[in-house]
Amino acid sequence: MLSGFSTSRTGVDGLKTGSTSFQIDCFAGTTNQNGFRIITVVLEATDPAADNSTPFTLTNQLMNYVYGHWRTTSLVQKKINP
Repeated sequence: MLSGFSTSRTGVDGLKTGSTSFQIDCFAGTTNQNGFRIITVVLEATDPAADNSTPFTLTNQLMNYVYGHWRTTSLVQKKINP
């Protein structure tokens, strides 16, 4: 997901790849977009031999979803004592 790769994404600044003995890929990534940081984790992206970009493609889809649907909400208002 870093610059120069086919699955690159602007703003990705941290990542960790991994796999299991069962041919399952995992990927954790962080990105910051417009001052809003998210951390994503994709587990069990199967069949890396057929397509080793699957975890990155899924991460990109997840990041697009989060950035497209997040909103801020005030849960409580801080009381200021005089």
